[in-house]
Amino acid sequence: MNAQSSFSKHGKKGFTLIEVIVTLLIAAILGTFLVTFMGTAVTKSVEPVSRSKQLYELQQVMENIKSTYLTMADATNALTRLNAFITGSPGSSSYTIVTKSISFNQDASGNYTESSNVCSGLGSSGSNCVLKVTVSSNVTPGLSVTEVFTQRP
Repeated sequence: MNAQSSFSKHGKKGFTLIEVIVTLLIAAILGTFLVTFMGTAVTKSVEPVSRSKQLYELQQVMENIKSTYLTMADATNALTRLNAFITGSPGSSSYTIVTKSISFNQDASGNYTESSNVCSGLGSSGSNCVLKVTVSSNVTPGLSVTEVFTQRP
C-alpha cells in the first residue's frame, strides 16, 4: 500500500503528453488568428507616416514658393516673375509643380468658381488674373497642395 501511494503521487506531478499536445494545438490556432487579423494592420501601419512625410515635403516646397513671392510681391510684374521662377526651377523626382493663370467667375448666389477660359493678362495692372500653383506628389497619388497668388495693386 505504501508503494502505491508514492506511485500515485509521482504520476500527478507534471503534464501528460495529451495535455501538452492540446496546449500547443490551441496556441497554434490562436497564433494563426493573430497573424491573419493583425498581419495586414502591421504591414500597412507605415502608410500614414509615409503620407504625412510626403505632405510635409509638399508644404515645404509651397512655403519656399511663398517666401520667394514675398520678396517680389511689390513689383508690377510679380506674378509673371513668380511663374518664370517656378517653371525655371529644377524639379524633383518626388513632386511636380504645375502653374496656371486663372480668373474667377461669380455666379448668381455669390459663389466664385474657376473660369474655364485661359487668363492671358497675368501680371498686368487691372487684370483679374491670378496664378494657381499646385505641387503634386509623384510618390503618393492624389496628394497635392494648391495656393493662389494675386498681383498686388
